[in-house]
Amino acid sequence: MKTLMILSFSLFITAPLHAACNTGAIVYKKQTTYGISIGGGGAKSEWGDSSSINVPLTINGQQACFRKKTKFTLKAENSQNVDEGKITISPMKTEYENIPEPSTRQYLFVEKNAEKISTKFHIMSFICSGEIPLSIEATSDSYAKVLQNSSQVNVSVTTVFATGQAAENLNKAKIKYAASETFSFFSKLYKEKTLKELDAIPCCGQKIPSIISDTSITALSGIERTIASSFTTMGSEVPNGCSKDFMSSMESYLLENFENNDSLKDYKVKKKFFSDDLSFEWK
Repeated sequence: MKTLMILSFSLFITAPLHAACNTGAIVYKKQTTYGISIGGGGAKSEWGDSSSINVPLTINGQQACFRKKTKFTLKAENSQNVDEGKITISPMKTEYENIPEPSTRQYLFVEKNAEKISTKFHIMSFICSGEIPLSIEATSDSYAKVLQNSSQVNVSVTTVFATGQAAENLNKAKIKYAASETFSFFSKLYKEKTLKELDAIPCCGQKIPSIISDTSITALSGIERTIASSFTTMGSEVPNGCSKDFMSSMESYLLENFENNDSLKDYKVKKKFFSDDLSFEWK
């Protein structure tokens, strides 16, 4: 017996994206697909997530903007004797206008828990102007082995998108977002490596609209999966991934430095031809 479930949803705010970033509008698009197949004493799951967001802002009274695009796909398979999978990450692509010293930083760490037979891919991304973060994003994907003969499929999806006062109210309420664990994980990792507290985020002359995007998908079948992602322009109690000290201390976990990332020692890493995409395979 096989069961297949596919979830797909998109959210559009304002008009379609321009070729370059737009200084006059917030534009948000997100699409997520999730599939499960159960049968023959095993299970397969596949997840795909792509998003883009355009954020207008002002810096020292001048109109500016950035636009970012990300994409992830992950396939996992479990049977009585097989536990394998592959995750493909498209590095964040970002466009800027009138932003001084712009840069993008993405950090990756794979956390394994042998007792729970589970694995989590933690990804934390920053869009920076010098040492000042303009936005912060975290994505985690965790999976674990469960009963292989189960034909039961339970899926729950929660998604939030808020701007302006609504986003500020959510932020003040100290709500724990789907990917909060990833922010906490990198904070702990930074403190352990440096024996320092988190760097304070410096204040400056920019005005950024308040935006929060949050998605969580939890599925229980032959494979237990939890997928979480959070994007915000209101960083608080999170690492400043744009600071020189953080970048120096965590350099080996930058996505482009995968060859020096000690958390990937059990993975086969490939860079696709004619593409910046990276695939991480395990068996």
